Amino acid sequence: MFNRILIADDHSMIRLGVSLAIEAAYGNVTIDLAEDYFETQKMLQEKKHDLLIMDIQMPGVAYSAVRHLKEISPAVKILLFSGFRGDMLRQFISEGADGYLNKQCSYSQIMDGINTLYSTGSVFPPEIMREYISQSERKDPKKLLSEREYEIFLLLVQGYGNLEITNRLAIQPGTVSTYKKRIFTKLKVNSIPDLVKLQIEMEG
Repeated sequence: MFNRILIADDHSMIRLGVSLAIEAAYGNVTIDLAEDYFETQKMLQEKKHDLLIMDIQMPGVAYSAVRHLKEISPAVKILLFSGFRGDMLRQFISEGADGYLNKQCSYSQIMDGINTLYSTGSVFPPEIMREYISQSERKDPKKLLSEREYEIFLLLVQGYGNLEITNRLAIQPGTVSTYKKRIFTKLKVNSIPDLVKLQIEMEG
């Protein structure tokens, strides 16, 4: 079982409740507490933790937080503990988070999640993984577009208009419009700025 656990949450009642539940279940485990991201960084630098249970909405948390914490302590397992779901959660999964539990779950579910994380190396509810995989695929135009569609996609994000694309590729204006509609549909976007944002995310 995990020997040293860091619980990072800005709500004292949650820190206390989770720590008491873990102590009751496992007994001989050392538990440290942090109330914000900066204190979390400091504790990971000073002590060797096996598991970090972290609220992703506490003060100081930003994109790349999980990546930075993994750089500080490569061996630590990071269990995201939050009621929040969205782009930041997907970002943290892509950065190497090892699990996610909703704050609405019971203490027994928390213990089950920790046990699963320890025995298998990860713990993610199926709906979270489906959402993450779907989002990842949506953000990769190369996987969803045909070769010609991707060629036009790249021209669109570079600022080429329909007429310029028509002349450059020697195709009919109506054909460009048809391809553009297909690209928008496949990538689930509504405008050229959305395409540009998607390309920036891919390059980032």
